[in-house]
Amino acid sequence: MTYPTMLAAGAFAGGILGYMISRLSSGNRISLASNGPIMSVGGAAAGLLVVATLSAPGPTAFGEELTSWKEFDSRVVGASRPVMVDFYAAWCGPCKALAPVLGKLEREFRGKIDFYRVDVDQAGRLARDMRIDAVPTLLLYRDGQVFSRIRGAMPEPDLRAALEALLRGA
Repeated sequence: MTYPTMLAAGAFAGGILGYMISRLSSGNRISLASNGPIMSVGGAAAGLLVVATLSAPGPTAFGEELTSWKEFDSRVVGASRPVMVDFYAAWCGPCKALAPVLGKLEREFRGKIDFYRVDVDQAGRLARDMRIDAVPTLLLYRDGQVFSRIRGAMPEPDLRAALEALLRGA
């Protein structure tokens, strides 16, 4: 089942459930609960929210996952070309939204910039040592040093400009 179909099914099921609750509580003194149309819309919204939260696509695969300082040192600090490291969390909505954009940029900059990922929940010590206090956080490295730190999701054109600046060293 596709993600949009799952969203529609969640909204439909929530709407039906809301309507059923309104019918069951029709003798109740709570007037809002006995209002079928209001409960249907509220149930649909709740169903949509639940499905969107529980079944949202996870981070799109891009870059290699780093889990230890040893990997980080050899692949990022010791890299011969510029590097972008995405510090993310599987539960993070903005991280999920940013992942496909980073995948596209990885393909665009292949061979020029190396892309890596660090799950802050799986590599907590590494994230703490790097002073990652928000996700997503992107660290851009040049010559083994942090060139730029980007906190939060940003639009694709701005990310592309940041990667181009990393390549120029400016």
